Amino acid sequence: MKVINIKWLCEEIKEGDFTLMGIYSGLICVAFSDYNNYKIGDIIEKPLTLNEYDVMTSNDDIGIWEFSSWGTNPIEDDYSYKIVGILIKMGKYESLLQVKDFIFELDTDSIPNDIKEGEIIELKTDRITIPWD
Repeated sequence: MKVINIKWLCEEIKEGDFTLMGIYSGLICVAFSDYNNYKIGDIIEKPLTLNEYDVMTSNDDIGIWEFSSWGTNPIEDDYSYKIVGILIKMGKYESLLQVKDFIFELDTDSIPNDIKEGEIIELKTDRITIPWD
């Protein structure tokens, strides 16, 4: 994922809204970040994290959508997204969701027991976050 824009909320502590673009897919989302030294043009290789989400199986197309673009009101702020991807790893504590060239880290406890690795899942989140670099 490539940083294509930064809107600083507090530049002193490097807190801001980072617009990210998939290098190959062109998917775009805005993620919150603080205490990072990323600059426009930097590549983020760590999985992104999510705040407050519910997981379910899905038949929808793989992608990332702002809540407003698919007809639902945002939960709280500009970070609200519907995410559909492939569960590529089910670990004991952490799992990974792939959405084209975006990778998200999930808490395995948040995934229902009937969902297995390799399935397409959907979730709605109120924030995507860039982990500390």
